[in-house]
Amino acid sequence: MYEFSYALADDPEGIKELAEAKAEAAVERNKKLRQTGVEVLMLCSDYCFNSGPFFSPKMFAEFIQPYLWRIIDEARKEGFYVIKHTDGNIMPILDQIVECRPHAIHSLDPMAGIDIADIREKAGDKVCLCGNVICSGLQSGTEQELINSAVHCLTEGK
Repeated sequence: MYEFSYALADDPEGIKELAEAKAEAAVERNKKLRQTGVEVLMLCSDYCFNSGPFFSPKMFAEFIQPYLWRIIDEARKEGFYVIKHTDGNIMPILDQIVECRPHAIHSLDPMAGIDIADIREKAGDKVCLCGNVICSGLQSGTEQELINSAVHCLTEGK
């Protein structure tokens, strides 16, 4: 993480070249997956802490979003159903993730203060919403707390 952070400051163009190469590799790998019959991609890269994104929205727009958009766009052309996963507080970059046009966003992390009702209001007409159940409740919650969490997600997310 330190080396990457330094490279962002010292060599931003090099980071963009690396991101472009990784996006191209993902596009080619996904084409091969599609030929084998895979129909759904779960793109799992976390972008956020519970307190907010790893990058400012401006940096996300420069160093992440264009490459994520390309991967998703090419996957859609191949006929994939695309789910974008990221934990944490995605609110500052939600619009940029939605602009990449995944079919669904997961996990809508309640431990980061995310409420499916807020996401539905802002983006629910553009993307399917997955998650928002308080997963930590499986370890430390009561059965009723888990039921309440699931009912909230089903009621507010529909």
